[in-house]
Amino acid sequence: MASNRVEDRLLTVADVAEYLGLSVGTVYNKVSRGEIPHVKIGRTLRFRRSEIDSWLDRQASASGAQAMPA
Repeated sequence: MASNRVEDRLLTVADVAEYLGLSVGTVYNKVSRGEIPHVKIGRTLRFRRSEIDSWLDRQASASGAQAMPA
């Protein structure tokens, strides 16, 4: 069953870099250090938008920062 929800869309490294305001290289570094949730499909990295948003919330909580409302 396919879902049309935006949160379930798989993002590319470039998508995540743009979304987070990071360079593509920084995203690859975070992946290699296991710091950011991702899935590997063959040799390709993909990211679930919902998991990136949850990860951002955890990062904000860990640093004591308030998450910005959507």
